Amino acid sequence: MPTQRHMLSQMIDPAGGTLLIRGVTGANHRGTGAPCQDASLAAVHYYKGHSYTVLAVADGHGANRYTHSHIGAHFAVEAVSESVARWILLAVDCLEREPAQWFENSRRDFEEKLPRWLRENWLARVKRHAADGNETAYGTTVALAIVFNGQVFAGVIGDSTILILRATADSTPDLFSDPTSVGLSTASLASADALAQWTTRVMALDDARLIAAVTDGFTDSIDSLAQTLFPLRDRIQEQGVTWLWKQWPNFLERLTEDGVGDDVTTVLYLPAFTLAKTGD
Repeated sequence: MPTQRHMLSQMIDPAGGTLLIRGVTGANHRGTGAPCQDASLAAVHYYKGHSYTVLAVADGHGANRYTHSHIGAHFAVEAVSESVARWILLAVDCLEREPAQWFENSRRDFEEKLPRWLRENWLARVKRHAADGNETAYGTTVALAIVFNGQVFAGVIGDSTILILRATADSTPDLFSDPTSVGLSTASLASADALAQWTTRVMALDDARLIAAVTDGFTDSIDSLAQTLFPLRDRIQEQGVTWLWKQWPNFLERLTEDGVGDDVTTVLYLPAFTLAKTGD
Protein backbone atom coordinates (compact mmCIF):
# COMPACT_ATOMS: atom_id res chain seq x y z
CA MET A 1 0.00 0.00 0.00
CA PRO A 2 1.51 3.40 -0.91
CA THR A 3 2.56 5.69 1.91
CA GLN A 4 0.01 8.43 2.58
CA ARG A 5 1.88 11.71 2.78
CA HIS A 6 0.48 15.15 3.42
CA MET A 7 2.25 18.17 1.99
CA LEU A 8 4.28 20.49 4.17
CA SER A 9 2.84 24.00 3.89
CA GLN A 10 4.49 27.24 4.96
CA MET A 11 3.37 30.84 5.47
CA ILE A 12 4.90 34.00 6.91
CA ASP A 13 3.04 36.26 9.33
CA PRO A 14 3.28 40.09 9.32
CA ALA A 15 5.76 40.08 12.22
CA GLY A 16 8.16 37.85 10.26
CA GLY A 17 7.27 34.63 12.06
CA THR A 18 6.96 31.39 10.12
CA LEU A 19 4.15 28.82 10.22
CA LEU A 20 4.77 25.23 9.10
CA ILE A 21 1.91 22.72 8.95
CA ARG A 22 2.34 19.01 8.33
CA GLY A 23 0.30 15.85 8.86
CA VAL A 24 1.16 12.17 8.43
CA THR A 25 -1.30 9.29 8.39
CA GLY A 26 -0.37 6.81 11.10
CA ALA A 27 1.46 3.62 10.21
CA ASN A 28 -1.26 1.58 11.95
CA HIS A 29 -3.99 3.28 9.90
CA ARG A 30 -2.18 2.61 6.63
CA GLY A 31 -2.26 -1.10 7.28
CA THR A 32 -6.01 -1.18 7.90
CA GLY A 33 -7.13 1.46 5.42
CA ALA A 34 -8.58 3.56 8.25
CA PRO A 35 -8.73 7.30 7.54
CA CYS A 36 -6.42 9.80 9.18
CA GLN A 37 -8.26 11.08 12.25
CA ASP A 38 -6.33 14.36 12.50
CA ALA A 39 -7.23 17.80 11.18
CA SER A 40 -5.26 21.03 11.38
CA LEU A 41 -5.37 24.75 10.75
CA ALA A 42 -2.75 27.46 10.33
CA ALA A 43 -3.82 30.96 9.41
CA VAL A 44 -2.72 34.60 9.46
CA HIS A 45 -5.51 37.19 9.55
CA TYR A 46 -5.97 40.93 9.74
CA TYR A 47 -8.80 42.76 11.44
CA LYS A 48 -8.86 46.57 11.44
CA GLY A 49 -5.14 46.57 10.67
CA HIS A 50 -4.31 44.22 13.55
CA SER A 51 -2.75 40.89 12.63
CA TYR A 52 -3.35 37.65 14.50
CA THR A 53 -2.08 34.13 13.89
CA VAL A 54 -4.00 30.95 14.64
CA LEU A 55 -2.70 27.39 15.12
CA ALA A 56 -5.02 24.46 15.74
CA VAL A 57 -5.11 20.67 15.63
CA ALA A 58 -7.88 18.18 16.34
CA ASP A 59 -7.70 14.42 16.73
CA GLY A 60 -10.79 12.29 16.22
CA HIS A 61 -11.04 9.50 18.79
CA GLY A 62 -11.20 6.74 16.18
CA ALA A 63 -12.58 3.92 18.35
CA ASN A 64 -15.55 1.84 17.19
CA ARG A 65 -18.18 4.13 18.69
CA TYR A 66 -16.62 7.17 17.01
CA THR A 67 -17.44 6.27 13.42
CA HIS A 68 -17.35 9.86 12.17
CA SER A 69 -14.59 11.25 14.37
CA HIS A 70 -12.39 12.14 11.38
CA ILE A 71 -15.22 14.42 10.27
CA GLY A 72 -15.61 15.69 13.82
CA ALA A 73 -11.94 16.70 13.84
CA HIS A 74 -12.43 18.63 10.61
CA PHE A 75 -15.46 20.37 12.08
CA ALA A 76 -13.42 21.22 15.19
CA VAL A 77 -10.78 23.22 13.32
CA GLU A 78 -13.52 24.94 11.30
CA ALA A 79 -15.19 25.85 14.60
CA VAL A 80 -11.87 27.19 15.90
CA SER A 81 -11.61 29.56 12.96
CA GLU A 82 -15.13 30.87 13.43
CA SER A 83 -14.83 31.20 17.22
CA VAL A 84 -11.49 33.01 17.09
CA ALA A 85 -12.98 35.42 14.54
CA ARG A 86 -15.61 36.32 17.16
CA TRP A 87 -13.03 36.60 19.93
CA ILE A 88 -10.80 38.97 17.96
CA LEU A 89 -13.67 41.44 17.57
CA LEU A 90 -13.80 41.83 21.34
CA ALA A 91 -10.02 41.83 21.78
CA VAL A 92 -9.37 44.55 19.18
CA ASP A 93 -12.29 46.66 20.38
CA CYS A 94 -10.95 46.60 23.93
CA LEU A 95 -7.38 47.21 22.76
CA GLU A 96 -8.49 50.35 20.93
CA ARG A 97 -10.93 51.71 23.50
CA GLU A 98 -9.44 50.55 26.82
CA PRO A 99 -5.82 49.54 26.17
CA ALA A 100 -5.06 49.29 29.89
CA GLN A 101 -7.78 46.65 30.25
CA TRP A 102 -7.39 44.74 27.00
CA PHE A 103 -5.19 41.94 28.34
CA GLU A 104 -7.33 41.01 31.33
CA ASN A 105 -10.56 41.33 29.36
CA SER A 106 -9.24 39.32 26.41
CA ARG A 107 -7.90 36.60 28.67
CA ARG A 108 -11.24 36.33 30.45
CA ASP A 109 -13.09 36.16 27.11
CA PHE A 110 -10.65 33.48 25.94
CA GLU A 111 -11.21 31.44 29.08
CA GLU A 112 -14.99 31.83 29.26
CA LYS A 113 -16.58 32.86 25.96
CA LEU A 114 -14.38 31.26 23.33
CA PRO A 115 -14.86 27.64 24.50
CA ARG A 116 -18.64 28.14 24.57
CA TRP A 117 -18.59 29.49 21.01
CA LEU A 118 -16.25 26.69 19.95
CA ARG A 119 -18.51 23.92 21.17
CA GLU A 120 -21.66 25.63 19.85
CA ASN A 121 -20.09 26.00 16.40
CA TRP A 122 -18.87 22.41 16.44
CA LEU A 123 -22.24 21.02 17.53
CA ALA A 124 -24.04 23.03 14.85
CA ARG A 125 -21.86 21.45 12.16
CA VAL A 126 -22.28 17.98 13.63
CA LYS A 127 -26.06 18.28 13.83
CA ARG A 128 -26.27 19.39 10.20
CA HIS A 129 -24.21 16.37 9.16
CA ALA A 130 -25.47 13.65 11.52
CA ALA A 131 -28.55 11.99 10.04
CA ASP A 132 -29.18 10.01 13.24
CA GLY A 133 -28.30 12.81 15.68
CA ASN A 134 -25.45 10.79 17.20
CA GLU A 135 -23.02 13.50 18.30
CA THR A 136 -20.78 11.02 20.11
CA ALA A 137 -19.78 9.44 16.80
CA TYR A 138 -17.96 12.69 15.91
CA GLY A 139 -15.92 12.84 19.13
CA THR A 140 -12.62 14.68 18.91
CA THR A 141 -10.02 16.60 20.85
CA VAL A 142 -8.94 20.13 19.97
CA ALA A 143 -5.95 22.35 20.77
CA LEU A 144 -5.48 25.93 19.62
CA ALA A 145 -3.20 28.91 20.06
CA ILE A 146 -3.70 32.55 19.09
CA VAL A 147 -0.73 34.87 18.69
CA PHE A 148 -1.94 38.44 19.07
CA ASN A 149 -0.47 41.71 20.30
CA GLY A 150 2.61 40.12 21.83
CA GLN A 151 0.74 37.38 23.68
CA VAL A 152 0.08 33.68 23.15
CA PHE A 153 -3.38 32.43 24.15
CA ALA A 154 -3.46 28.61 24.32
CA GLY A 155 -6.44 26.36 24.99
CA VAL A 156 -7.17 22.63 24.77
CA ILE A 157 -9.87 20.02 25.25
CA GLY A 158 -8.47 16.51 25.38
CA ASP A 159 -5.01 15.11 24.82
CA SER A 160 -3.90 17.21 21.87
CA THR A 161 -1.29 19.68 23.05
CA ILE A 162 0.04 23.19 22.71
CA LEU A 163 3.78 22.97 23.25
CA ILE A 164 5.99 26.01 23.86
CA LEU A 165 9.76 26.14 24.06
CA ARG A 166 11.05 29.13 25.97
CA ALA A 167 14.19 31.11 25.25
CA THR A 168 16.03 29.86 28.34
CA ALA A 169 18.40 27.08 27.32
CA ASP A 170 17.65 24.71 30.19
CA SER A 171 13.95 25.44 30.65
CA THR A 172 11.42 22.61 30.55
CA PRO A 173 9.05 22.59 27.54
CA ASP A 174 5.63 23.96 28.45
CA LEU A 175 2.96 21.39 27.62
CA PHE A 176 -0.53 22.82 27.66
CA SER A 177 -2.88 19.85 27.58
CA ASP A 178 -5.88 18.54 29.49
CA PRO A 179 -4.61 17.21 32.84
CA THR A 180 -7.57 14.81 33.06
CA SER A 181 -6.52 12.92 29.91
CA VAL A 182 -4.63 9.77 30.93
CA GLY A 183 -3.64 6.90 28.68
CA LEU A 184 -6.43 6.12 26.21
CA SER A 185 -8.92 8.23 28.17
CA THR A 186 -9.35 11.77 26.92
CA ALA A 187 -11.80 14.63 27.17
CA SER A 188 -13.90 15.27 24.09
CA LEU A 189 -15.81 18.05 22.35
CA ALA A 190 -18.66 15.52 22.25
CA SER A 191 -18.82 15.26 26.04
CA ALA A 192 -21.57 17.05 27.91
CA ASP A 193 -18.91 18.47 30.24
CA ALA A 194 -16.59 19.61 27.43
CA LEU A 195 -16.56 23.22 28.65
CA ALA A 196 -15.41 22.10 32.09
CA GLN A 197 -12.44 20.37 30.42
CA TRP A 198 -11.26 23.56 28.66
CA THR A 199 -7.70 24.22 29.88
CA THR A 200 -5.92 27.49 29.10
CA ARG A 201 -2.58 29.25 29.41
CA VAL A 202 -1.48 32.74 28.39
CA MET A 203 2.14 33.87 28.07
CA ALA A 204 4.19 36.65 26.48
CA LEU A 205 5.32 35.89 22.95
CA ASP A 206 8.85 37.16 23.59
CA ASP A 207 9.31 34.29 26.07
CA ALA A 208 8.78 31.72 23.30
CA ARG A 209 11.14 30.36 20.66
CA LEU A 210 8.84 27.67 19.27
CA ILE A 211 5.08 27.22 19.55
CA ALA A 212 3.49 24.01 18.32
CA ALA A 213 0.01 22.54 18.16
CA VAL A 214 0.39 18.75 18.04
CA THR A 215 -1.78 15.67 18.25
CA ASP A 216 -0.98 12.88 20.68
CA GLY A 217 0.62 10.79 17.94
CA PHE A 218 3.51 13.23 18.27
CA THR A 219 3.82 13.45 22.06
CA ASP A 220 3.19 9.72 22.64
CA SER A 221 5.96 8.74 20.18
CA ILE A 222 8.76 10.77 21.80
CA ASP A 223 10.43 9.46 24.96
CA SER A 224 11.90 12.83 25.95
CA LEU A 225 10.41 15.98 24.51
CA ALA A 226 13.21 18.08 25.98
CA GLN A 227 15.97 15.95 24.44
CA THR A 228 14.23 16.08 21.08
CA LEU A 229 12.97 19.64 20.95
CA PHE A 230 15.81 21.68 22.43
CA PRO A 231 18.33 20.42 19.85
CA LEU A 232 15.65 21.11 17.22
CA ARG A 233 15.30 24.69 18.45
CA ASP A 234 19.06 25.18 18.35
CA ARG A 235 19.36 23.74 14.84
CA ILE A 236 16.61 26.04 13.61
CA GLN A 237 18.42 29.04 15.08
CA GLU A 238 21.65 27.93 13.39
CA GLN A 239 20.36 26.74 10.02
CA GLY A 240 16.94 28.32 9.61
CA VAL A 241 13.59 27.31 8.21
CA THR A 242 15.09 25.92 5.01
CA TRP A 243 16.76 23.17 7.02
CA LEU A 244 13.54 22.46 8.95
CA TRP A 245 11.51 22.43 5.73
CA LYS A 246 13.70 19.63 4.39
CA GLN A 247 13.95 17.58 7.60
CA TRP A 248 10.51 17.78 9.21
CA PRO A 249 8.45 15.60 6.80
CA ASN A 250 10.89 12.68 7.06
CA PHE A 251 11.11 13.12 10.84
CA LEU A 252 7.34 12.77 11.20
CA GLU A 253 7.33 9.72 8.92
CA ARG A 254 9.94 8.06 11.12
CA LEU A 255 7.99 9.08 14.21
CA THR A 256 4.82 7.24 13.23
CA GLU A 257 6.73 4.22 11.92
CA ASP A 258 8.99 3.85 14.97
CA GLY A 259 6.60 5.28 17.59
CA VAL A 260 3.06 4.36 18.54
CA GLY A 261 1.86 4.19 14.92
CA ASP A 262 -0.79 6.88 15.35
CA ASP A 263 -1.53 9.79 13.01
CA VAL A 264 0.90 12.66 13.62
CA THR A 265 -0.04 16.26 12.94
CA THR A 266 1.95 19.37 13.83
CA VAL A 267 1.52 23.09 13.32
CA LEU A 268 4.74 24.94 14.15
CA TYR A 269 5.09 28.67 14.72
CA LEU A 270 8.59 30.16 14.81
CA PRO A 271 8.63 33.79 15.99
CA ALA A 272 10.84 36.12 13.98
CA PHE A 273 13.46 36.39 16.72
CA THR A 274 13.97 32.60 16.63
CA LEU A 275 15.28 33.03 13.09
CA ALA A 276 17.30 36.20 13.67
CA LYS A 277 20.67 34.42 13.45
CA THR A 278 19.94 32.78 10.10
CA GLY A 279 18.23 35.62 8.26
CA ASP A 280 15.41 33.28 7.13
